[in-house]
Amino acid sequence: MDLDHTCPFCNRRLDAATAIEGDLPPRNGDFSLCIKCGEWSIFDARREGGLRPPNHREYVELLKDDVAITMREIWLNVMADEEP
Repeated sequence: MDLDHTCPFCNRRLDAATAIEGDLPPRNGDFSLCIKCGEWSIFDARREGGLRPPNHREYVELLKDDVAITMREIWLNVMADEEP
């Protein structure tokens, strides 16, 4: 899905998103993992850039979510393979 969002941590322009299930567009409150810095953010159409950092409750939720944990581990492995 084509987007035009900006990571609130590294300011990378994010131009696509992939749903974990189905082909649904992101909704407010959905989580996003930045492909550049690996930080979690939350879709929020009210915010400039369309993404915001997770609040404490959301971050705790991410730390308990098996899919989120697996996604972050995959990202870390990919990044480790790309280091010189």
